Amino acid sequence: MTLIVCPDRPPFPRTTPLVFLAGGITGCEDWQTDFAERFDADDTSVILVNPRRAEFGDVTDPVLGDEQIGWECEYLDQAEHVIFWFPNTAACIMTQHELGGALERERIAERSGKPERRV
Repeated sequence: MTLIVCPDRPPFPRTTPLVFLAGGITGCEDWQTDFAERFDADDTSVILVNPRRAEFGDVTDPVLGDEQIGWECEYLDQAEHVIFWFPNTAACIMTQHELGGALERERIAERSGKPERRV
């Protein structure tokens, strides 16, 4: 598995599918790392795309925010598969919009989270 973390970019041209990890970031546990650790690091059949930066910096910086949103939109659009995770600790309004967009584009969408969480 190849892991791409924002703001990095996957290698091109690529022959393996992109799997975008959509879900809570701000105020949420780092579920993306837990998810990625389930894959064999030597498996080259998939590219996981993780929008959670190692360091985000100033969350009020509009340039950084625009860069983050642009990066996420680009890879949500390119992804063949999108995994959705909804925590109990946050509403994740943007993730709900991403879920709607993925369903509208007929991407294969997987949804997970705590059993008691309703979306």
